[in-house]
Amino acid sequence: MSEELMWLVGALVSVVSLIGGAIVRDRYQSDKVSTSERRLSDQMKDGDDRLHERINRVRDELSENYVRRPDLEGHLARLDSQLQELRSDGKAQSREMASRMDAQRQEMTERLDAIMAALTTTARTPRRKSAAPKN
Repeated sequence: MSEELMWLVGALVSVVSLIGGAIVRDRYQSDKVSTSERRLSDQMKDGDDRLHERINRVRDELSENYVRRPDLEGHLARLDSQLQELRSDGKAQSREMASRMDAQRQEMTERLDAIMAALTTTARTPRRKSAAPKN
């Protein structure tokens, strides 16, 4: 073989080796990048899943325990009005009870006065002696 042919074959082998090496290196880098990308994607997905789970949990807790302000104010106003009604009813019942007790006291006083007057009039009148019992 001639020297030029050997040089040409050597150059072709070198070029093919360089191109093959570049292809192998690119595939290795590509695999490395896609592996890293997949791992980062999985980590981000796991983080997103945990975040979404936490957000859903907080939302559920809030929806169970949360009361809208207008609803709360409405309930408080209704409770306040009911409490006012109870107070006014209690005061009215107290006044009615006091008037009934005053009437009862007045009636009892009048009865006692009548009893006392009857007792004092009978105590002032002399008693007749009754006849001796017959045997």
